[in-house]
Amino acid sequence: MVSVKRIMKTIIRTNMCMLYRPNGEILVQERRKCDWPGLTFPGGHVEPGEGEEEACRREMREETGLSPVSLECLGDFVWDWEEVHRARLFRSPSWTGALSGSREGEVFWCPVESLRDYPFSSDFEKILIRMCKGLPFEERVRRIL
Repeated sequence: MVSVKRIMKTIIRTNMCMLYRPNGEILVQERRKCDWPGLTFPGGHVEPGEGEEEACRREMREETGLSPVSLECLGDFVWDWEEVHRARLFRSPSWTGALSGSREGEVFWCPVESLRDYPFSSDFEKILIRMCKGLPFEERVRRIL
């Protein structure tokens, strides 16, 4: 008889959002926290009772000062560690507000050709490819990776 042990893992719901301009500039964040440093997209945790889009919009306001006008959901990116971290990926070509940073790290517009000037956070390359899929500058991103 084979014994099967089930392991229940906690799922941590998060989100990331890429704002982009048609010329190939994308909004990125250079995180300061030592638990996940490097270049990434703004985002954060989904609070209890909060919807995915609602959480994304809140996190964008908190971390960048910007509010996406429309959000396109690109699915999930999952890290299966001791806890499962699931990031719902969003992107938007339009927003309102004025750019400002937060304690999470500096946020700035970066031409895709300059991304390699910065250290990447864990799995940023994979997330970047998904975020840029189908956009006019997708091939430019693939060339630099």
